[in-house]
Amino acid sequence: MSKCSCKDCDLEVFENSDKCILHCDKTKYYEKRYEQNPTQILSKDKMLKEFERKFIEKYQKEIDVDILILSYIYFPEDSFNKLLERINSISIQFFGCKFYENIELKKENLNKKLEYLNFFICDMNMINIVNIDIEIDIYDCTFKDLLVQFAKLNKLKINKIKSLNIRVNDSVIDFLLISDSSLNHLKFLNGTNKKTIFKNVQIKNTEFNTTFLDRLDFIDVEIKNKIDLQNSFIPTNCSFVGLKSSKGILDVANRETARKIKDSFEKQNNIIEANKFYALEMKEREKELDFKKNFFEWLVFKIHGISSNHSQDWVLALFWIISLTFLISLVKTIDGNFSQIIEKIVLSFILISIIFFINISISNTKKLYYLICSFVYYCVYAVFTKDFSLTIFSNLINPFSIMTGKDELNFGILLYKITIAYLIYQFIISIRQNTRRK
Repeated sequence: MSKCSCKDCDLEVFENSDKCILHCDKTKYYEKRYEQNPTQILSKDKMLKEFERKFIEKYQKEIDVDILILSYIYFPEDSFNKLLERINSISIQFFGCKFYENIELKKENLNKKLEYLNFFICDMNMINIVNIDIEIDIYDCTFKDLLVQFAKLNKLKINKIKSLNIRVNDSVIDFLLISDSSLNHLKFLNGTNKKTIFKNVQIKNTEFNTTFLDRLDFIDVEIKNKIDLQNSFIPTNCSFVGLKSSKGILDVANRETARKIKDSFEKQNNIIEANKFYALEMKEREKELDFKKNFFEWLVFKIHGISSNHSQDWVLALFWIISLTFLISLVKTIDGNFSQIIEKIVLSFILISIIFFINISISNTKKLYYLICSFVYYCVYAVFTKDFSLTIFSNLINPFSIMTGKDELNFGILLYKITIAYLIYQFIISIRQNTRRK
């Protein structure tokens, strides 16, 4: 009979394949139409026994060496876990293998000498790691689920995996690296991770309820849902610089998460990044406030957020200064051109309502919108006041000009001056927040 077409394999081909029983594709044995046929079930059992016999025959000398490399083997159901018990190597490496069953890595299935498992370009459904203490390296494999339970792993490396679900429950991992991968779900529950690194990873959903002891680094990581670290302990020397979301700045689930990330940046003297999460912390605090119970505190937080994104956006503060000055200039023009009080009140009210509605709607959005609205306000202002050189605008924008001028100070102008003074303060503080060293 013909020999197997795989390199370095001298076994005879199996059935109609050009490969032996170890290396041939066994998909046909696991199709539904075969499972319903008793004849085919017998055929599958016969194939399994033949596979185990040939595996032992071929690797009987190698299963006791320190390093065992298994390449392009297609493990049928109910074979891998049985054969794993018979291997006495310190290191086992699977290269280009396919597994037709869920991989169960349990203490009772492994030899006591085993320290390292490597899966390289393999195909499987699920890996279940339970109560073992070894190092595991998974690279460029195809599988859907990774479950780690009650385990103590020296190292767990996951590289170049797509659409993976990871759950780590009640486990201790000394070193965890997930890189160049996309995850549908990542969940940590009641465990301890000493050193954890996420590098070039996209994650749709996360759940963190664990302890990160020594290190937690996010390097070019995108999380699509809100991140929640409220129930997790994170160490001082964390790196969140590379953590982002598809919306831009990271979306946090609660104020405690924003506070923890902000605190981490502050301990590293990264004030600029810390300020971003300070703003998120304030926004989350704003959501917690009930305007019925804490009306004045709620009002202060609302004004603070709308006017300058909690002292983080100097462009927004400047936009409010410009737009309100255009507004008051137009109101003064209405006051001078209309004699009827009702007309003045109605037109002024409409104008004020429109501008405040627009400004509040675009607050904390794209800065381009501020520029467009400012230009529109200028055009409206110039048409109605004929003041293309902004003379009225320039005199109004100085909050202290009334103190040295001859104009009378009425309540409306006083309110405007107080508002502008507040906005100028926010403008200065916002610039300071993004440029200070400490």
